[in-house]
Amino acid sequence: MRLHGGLPPAKTFAGAGGLAALLCSWCFATELVPESGAPALEQPGHVPATAAPVAARSDRASAQEQTAPVAAAPQDLLQRLAGIRSLRGAFRQVLHSPEGEALEESRGRFSLLQPASILWRIDYPDRQRLIVDGETLWHYDEDLAAATRRPFDPTHPASPLAVLGGDGAALSAHYGIAPLGPEAWELQPRFKSPDFLAIRIYFAGPVPARMEVFDPLERRADIHFQQVELNPGINAAEFQFTPPPGVDVFDGG
Repeated sequence: MRLHGGLPPAKTFAGAGGLAALLCSWCFATELVPESGAPALEQPGHVPATAAPVAARSDRASAQEQTAPVAAAPQDLLQRLAGIRSLRGAFRQVLHSPEGEALEESRGRFSLLQPASILWRIDYPDRQRLIVDGETLWHYDEDLAAATRRPFDPTHPASPLAVLGGDGAALSAHYGIAPLGPEAWELQPRFKSPDFLAIRIYFAGPVPARMEVFDPLERRADIHFQQVELNPGINAAEFQFTPPPGVDVFDGG
């Protein structure tokens, strides 16, 4: 293991794909503002017009037309999230351009263990892992034989764990929640973020089935969860990471 300062020169977190990159950036690059300074939540499914993706608008309108008669309450989302103690499954993620064109695709598996552990393993098109053990976030690129570590704050409201973590009080304090349908909600942050405008989350019964993340570049990361196990027995050791011999390790600060 060789220690270095700064980020790996050949590839940064952005190479990990939409949601994986956002997992990193949300933890460290978000400027919080008082709730009183946050913009009012607009109509359900509507990203602020100044940066709303064209394709996203049409998708959202379609979703509203199909599900508007039986929209769920925000409390329904909080109750479902509160029932998640652990998750395990596979994912397929596609990053779309503002025009709806597929820019990149990644596939892999994930695990989540409360209160603050997550493993996001990309198997295609390259091999990467994001591991959070509650205190440290590791980004390990197997193909580059490089790993980056950073401190991780699980209480930070900009972390995806604030969404999937089931902390209803924190979620309500930092996000406006608007129903899109019987099992779909949109979350708009009450803080300034350079990384995303809104999150949409869809459930199939008690388990999350899909997430969409809309970024300021008018792109949409569409993540489908598959083979999801709700509250399986997961050993905390699964989220411990030690860089293999010969791997370059960078401290991200």
